[in-house]
Amino acid sequence: AGSAHAECLQFFLKQGVDIKRPVKSGFTPVHAAAQKGNVHCLEVLSESGADFNQAGSQEFSTPAYLAAQVGSVECLHFLASKGIDFKKANPSGVT
Repeated sequence: AGSAHAECLQFFLKQGVDIKRPVKSGFTPVHAAAQKGNVHCLEVLSESGADFNQAGSQEFSTPAYLAAQVGSVECLHFLASKGIDFKKANPSGVT
């Protein structure tokens, strides 16, 4: 399933979807991939210049926080390889 989602993501990227533009809550495709533990999508997003340090709104934290929340060690290792700041907090101060 992870690779199928990555293929869909690649399709949208080819259509010019802005992966850095958050929805109202501050959620981005990076947040969604991390929250689902989908390292395949994180890889595709990385190739497209995604920001892995972007914190969401008060409801949503960083992609690393979301990956940890669902127990995705694979995503955490991937994010670490991209040099993310594990100490970055969301607007509420949650890391």
